[in-house]
Amino acid sequence: MSLLAPKATKDMPPRRLLDYMQTASYLGVSTKAVRNLVLAKELKCVRIGGRVMFDLRDLDTFIDEAKSH
Repeated sequence: MSLLAPKATKDMPPRRLLDYMQTASYLGVSTKAVRNLVLAKELKCVRIGGRVMFDLRDLDTFIDEAKSH
C-alpha cells in the first residue's frame, strides 16, 4: 500500500486530503514533526468528523514558503 494518495481513476478523482502518515511521508518528516507543526500553527489542517487531514494544496504552499533564497 502506498503512503501517498491513490491516483485518479475513471470513476474517482485524485485524493486531495492526506492523513498524518501520508503527510509525514509527503514532507519527508516524522508524524511527530507534523503534529508539532500543527500545534505551532505553521501547518494548516482540515478537521472532518474528528479526523485531522491535510490538503495537498496547503502542503505545497508550506513547502514553497519554506524555501530559502
